[in-house]
Amino acid sequence: MRKSFISAAAIASAALLLAACGGNSGGGTDASETPTADDTASAEETPAEGGEESSAPAVRDPNADLVIWADAVRSEAVQKVADAYGAANDITVTVQTIVDVRKDFVTANQAGNGPDIIVGAHDWLGQLVANGAVEPLQVAGLDGYNEKAVAAATYNGQLYAVPYGMESLVLYCNNETAPGAPFDTIDAAIAAAQGSGATLDTPLVLQTSDAYHMQPLYSSAGGYIFGYNDGVWDVSDLGFASEAGVAAAEKIATLGEAGSGVLKTSIDGTNAASIFLDGKAGCFVSGPWNYNDISSTFGDDGFTMQPVPGFEGMNPATPFLGVNQFYVASNGKNKAYAQDFVTSTAPGGLNTAEAQQVLFDELAQPPAMNEIADKAGAESPSMAIFIAAAQAAQPMPAVPAMDAVWSPAGQAWNSIIGGADVKETMAAAAKAMEEAIAAS
Repeated sequence: MRKSFISAAAIASAALLLAACGGNSGGGTDASETPTADDTASAEETPAEGGEESSAPAVRDPNADLVIWADAVRSEAVQKVADAYGAANDITVTVQTIVDVRKDFVTANQAGNGPDIIVGAHDWLGQLVANGAVEPLQVAGLDGYNEKAVAAATYNGQLYAVPYGMESLVLYCNNETAPGAPFDTIDAAIAAAQGSGATLDTPLVLQTSDAYHMQPLYSSAGGYIFGYNDGVWDVSDLGFASEAGVAAAEKIATLGEAGSGVLKTSIDGTNAASIFLDGKAGCFVSGPWNYNDISSTFGDDGFTMQPVPGFEGMNPATPFLGVNQFYVASNGKNKAYAQDFVTSTAPGGLNTAEAQQVLFDELAQPPAMNEIADKAGAESPSMAIFIAAAQAAQPMPAVPAMDAVWSPAGQAWNSIIGGADVKETMAAAAKAMEEAIAAS
């Protein structure tokens, strides 16, 4: 039996990640998503507690000893952890709710009136390091955490953050229109839907103009975004320009409108979820943001979920992993307390099972700390699957060059699925990425 454990905060958090990446790919995002702050005009804020917001410039609360900035999704949960640290150390810790945390933080940090700590996505890391906005952490390591989450918190071999939550894509399947799950391969999932006898719009719902959603199939077929060696991304090794990338795209094209017709350019964020929820598809590649709707529509025994499988005879599918984490500001007023809060294993510190449990209880994201993940997975089969999916994923490249990838990649996938020449389309996308990276 499953329970609808995914909180509204977790859904919003996952949607923020997806909008930040897939939403920039030239295609839509799932209908349940909310726009990330990076996609909207920044409504900067005055110091506030408990989610209060203002249109004035964002500056730190001058009355607090330690100041943390987080978005509205996370601020209430973070305040609970912050209160425990404040009580343990006899200081005042304030969590301010900021609309555009990353943008406002970089500006305020440079001006000397920013927070001591921020909470945000791991793919901010490259930009934050490039701006000199965050401090390396004074901690030997994070042995009790998922190693991929730790990798996501690391840049050029240096640890910059403590993670708390992870998220990735899964494969949902309707038991009536795709019987026989779980499936060893994506081919088997497609075949099950095609053989179900149901009248379907498509056997597999996949947002084809969105590079985030296309990554599982692209990686399974041997494609990659950037080279990766010894924990360092090599942005000069561009996967879309490689033979492996082109070969992967050719494999995906066999499912497109000039091939089997499984993948369709008409499916995007405006209709992907509804097609599956209406029983017009066998399976659906999506994330935790759609779990509650799927569970309430099909019931506990009406659907399955599993990590996204790969192509038969090819590599395992490797979706992008998103990690949420705590950073220490380079120009904060109280860096000593900030370092201690983020890294401490003493009572009240973030780097404790107690604090990580609070964040999981409030946000319901697959935990980055192994102890909390093991407990969560044992208590909820669905959470166990989300955790397994996160463990099978690869951290999204946290380099500034990634911003140059989303739009050309999404446009390329849309064209390839629509029947365009694969080599020409991949070459054009690679050129656009290279030019954007060079200009950045």
